[in-house]
Amino acid sequence: MAKILGIKVTVNKLGSKYYEYHFASTFSDYDKEHSECYGNQVFSEFSTKAFHVSVGDEVDIIYGKGFQGKAQLIDIRTVSNSKTSK
Repeated sequence: MAKILGIKVTVNKLGSKYYEYHFASTFSDYDKEHSECYGNQVFSEFSTKAFHVSVGDEVDIIYGKGFQGKAQLIDIRTVSNSKTSK
């Protein structure tokens, strides 16, 4: 599970929208066993899809097989909505 910290929407010259989702989550068990970890890790995912999420939502991030077999963001499922106004 991760928390959405920010969403950046960019429009190209042809009018297509691109979405950059910024998250924070806890370190994995592997990271904790093999490193000193403090706080949370932050990361970003890029998509051409607009997911119905808001800053502050806690979400599950769903990956699928993408270009050249690399993991690609295919869905963001809301676990709990943000407690702040949208």
